[in-house]
Amino acid sequence: MRYVLGLLFLISTGPLAADNTKAPAKITVKGAVHDATIEKIKAKYEEIRKSEPKLVRAELSSAGGESAEGSKAEVYRSRGVIKEIREEYLGEMGQAKYSIFYDKDMAFFVLEDETRFAQPMMLEMEVLPKPLQEKVEHRFYIDGGRLIRWIAGKETVDPMSEKFKKRESEIIDLAADAFENAN
Repeated sequence: MRYVLGLLFLISTGPLAADNTKAPAKITVKGAVHDATIEKIKAKYEEIRKSEPKLVRAELSSAGGESAEGSKAEVYRSRGVIKEIREEYLGEMGQAKYSIFYDKDMAFFVLEDETRFAQPMMLEMEVLPKPLQEKVEHRFYIDGGRLIRWIAGKETVDPMSEKFKKRESEIIDLAADAFENAN
């Protein structure tokens, strides 16, 4: 094992490396992710964000998934190619907003803004002037159809945990359903 790690380190930092003028990317061990892959995902995300004023926006008749209190969705395209889909799901005790980013018809990043209410929305006017809320931002980094990193708030979720594996399936399905719904 030490030999393999040493060899990988030499290849990533030695003369065979594509660009040995920068600090080496972290070596993948048991589900850890190359920083270089995350940086590429961040760069693609920023590129789409910067081009948003030029993207063509269209409302969709519904979101790809179901919601008890309703949903809405919109798609953003560049020259007919889907770059981003935004979906919002409303529920009695909260809401979830997703921004799903695509490159070559594959999701590579999902941003989820989750808001949980302290009381049902119907009680808002009757009991409290404004419901107490808990907000959490989730960042899902996807490479090759697999979730490679999940940041919940300020915490990185362990990629070996059952929680991560379950959420991976949900996020990949959400992105696929949203894409299919937008076509």
